[in-house]
Amino acid sequence: MVISVRAEQVGAKQVEAEQLEAEQLRADTRIDNVYKQGVAQSFGHAAAAYHRLAQLQRNCAHQLFQQLRRHLPTPPLPGPILEVGCGTGFLSAEVVQQLPDCEVVITDLSADMVAFCRSNLAAMVGDRPATVEFAVVDGENIPMPEQLYSLVISSFALQWFENPIQTLKHWLSVTLPGGWVAVAFPSNHSFPEWRSACEQSGVPYTANPLPEFQTIVAAIAPAARTCHFATTWHHSEHPNPQHFFQHLKALGTGYRRDRATLTPAQWKHLWQTWQQQIPPEQAITVSYHTVYLLLRR
Repeated sequence: MVISVRAEQVGAKQVEAEQLEAEQLRADTRIDNVYKQGVAQSFGHAAAAYHRLAQLQRNCAHQLFQQLRRHLPTPPLPGPILEVGCGTGFLSAEVVQQLPDCEVVITDLSADMVAFCRSNLAAMVGDRPATVEFAVVDGENIPMPEQLYSLVISSFALQWFENPIQTLKHWLSVTLPGGWVAVAFPSNHSFPEWRSACEQSGVPYTANPLPEFQTIVAAIAPAARTCHFATTWHHSEHPNPQHFFQHLKALGTGYRRDRATLTPAQWKHLWQTWQQQIPPEQAITVSYHTVYLLLRR
């Protein structure tokens, strides 16, 4: 019992420290865009739940790094590494552990996510020879660095950007010649089951627009020396449609660009229509079409 109380006390102190750090980061950073404020707050409030529940995002971050490793030079280029949209640190941990001799700048739009990530990686950061910095940064407005980056890397953040193609071109411009930009994101082909249920029920499809990966690849490939991309389907199972939407909300992904929502009656009709497509006692499957894009400057 004493151990349990001690663990709770330590956990409470850690949360309090993260909250204080997040407040300081917010005080030092101003976000004028209302949409981006909403995204940052939504994810910030969900940081602990995101870290616990976002298994698909964790797996995609790992796969992105594994694909990238095949292309990184040995020894690494001299510039630092920039991560955009660190979240709670799934990809950050891969970079910090696997590239210990590289300086790393870890960023996110959400101060709460940055604070959580820093706390989560504290032990790893303390044991590595090269420095690790944490900052609240808008990924669409990366300042021109004093030293160009050897790598800009980001997992499951691009879909929240207002101008993803322009942003990727800018990331290439702040990367060393021979350096890489590596991103993973869910494409517009994701959630076919959700769309199908909306079509059959006559209820509006209210997911945020996701990037059209063919358009992005066609626009960005000419700006890069090398362009590799791969796509794969990831699937998550849920007991019922309500659980799926509750899962999205728990992760902090429920913020809508256009603030559109359904009425309670529309939600109920959508759930019932979707559930009727599934045999009794069987879980529903939700599919994510994930794109892994590697660009060499």
